[in-house]
Amino acid sequence: WANGDVYEGPFDGHEPTGQGVRRFANGDRYEGEFKVGRLQGQGTYTFADGSRYVGAFKKGLMEGQGVYTRPGGERYTGEFRDNRRAGTGTYVWPNGDRYSGPFADGEPNGTGTYRHADGTTYVGEFVNGKKHGSGRLTTPGGEFRQRWENGNKTAEERITAAAAADAAAASPDRTSGSSSP
Repeated sequence: WANGDVYEGPFDGHEPTGQGVRRFANGDRYEGEFKVGRLQGQGTYTFADGSRYVGAFKKGLMEGQGVYTRPGGERYTGEFRDNRRAGTGTYVWPNGDRYSGPFADGEPNGTGTYRHADGTTYVGEFVNGKKHGSGRLTTPGGEFRQRWENGNKTAEERITAAAAADAAAASPDRTSGSSSP
């Protein structure tokens, strides 16, 4: 190509078609299926910064099921539309936090689950990547109903106390009644 890209693989006329490799002048690399010169079908796209997408392509775009990873450890597994996270998927951060649920325009949108690495879990509504609406937070200290507005908590109500506190309350009082030697 005149822009410095290089393609290795079969052609149909003047267009890459079939299984091939394209090295882009900017350092990106694609290995996979081509149709009429476009990335089409299954393939692996490695970006110059070390990020990588393995999955489906349609008309040159990430489209369908795939896995996108970044060098720092971030990973998204799920659906893509027009090169963006869209549909159902799971995003995992390097610290072990993870969000599972619907995505739109690349961001969590809808009812999803955000699980922190420490086990604290929020199940609720997200809009444009932020908690928004109602949800339930489960922590070692108990369960809470929460309301959120554009990422800011506006209300919280305890539903249950910690399991340890519940167990202690249910056990018999050992300071009264018969004494032991």
